[in-house]
Amino acid sequence: MVRDICGLYETRNTCLEEIVAGFLYTLAHHKKNRMMGAHFYGSGETISRQFHACLLAILKLHVVLLKKPTPIQDDCDDERGARQPLTAEEYFNLRHAKARNVIERCFELLKGRWGILRSPSWFSLQTHGRIVLACALLHNLVKRYMLSEFDDDDLYEESSDSDRDNGDDSDDDDIEYITSIDVTNPWTNFRNTMAQTMFNDWRARKRGLTL
Repeated sequence: MVRDICGLYETRNTCLEEIVAGFLYTLAHHKKNRMMGAHFYGSGETISRQFHACLLAILKLHVVLLKKPTPIQDDCDDERGARQPLTAEEYFNLRHAKARNVIERCFELLKGRWGILRSPSWFSLQTHGRIVLACALLHNLVKRYMLSEFDDDDLYEESSDSDRDNGDDSDDDDIEYITSIDVTNPWTNFRNTMAQTMFNDWRARKRGLTL
């Protein structure tokens, strides 16, 4: 699949299976380049180059593995029996809380399977964003083709002892920590406008259902 769809091939000194194995080992155990070099008998530079090449290749699998969302019907109303929101802010918070619960469950599953998501990353923000997407795609791969061999109930039994190792980093993997988040007027206005639009659409649907 990585060869036919992603266009990833072996190098002069490393077969394709070893490149993919090293990539998966890094995701599963969060090993740094020096530790990976000791396992796979390669330099830190080679390990880093192969990791990034495989990462970009795996992202191309989104055409096969990315689950397409199912649109919610306009007449869908799942607030029966609950307190009805009276303002746009209340309705936005209700929807936001439901979406957040789903997202948190998804990340809990991914963290249970991939050790690289369970501790702070030394990769750049751009690279780490790609890693999260790659983990999601590979999770879908496991669920689709290896469901009988892997059970989600076992994802939380992984020990955290294997999540942290010291090693060398490549030049393009500088640490970029987010230290603060400032609220901006454009974002606040965008959020308020979106909340009001969602609230107006919801009230219009409710009026249409009661007619």
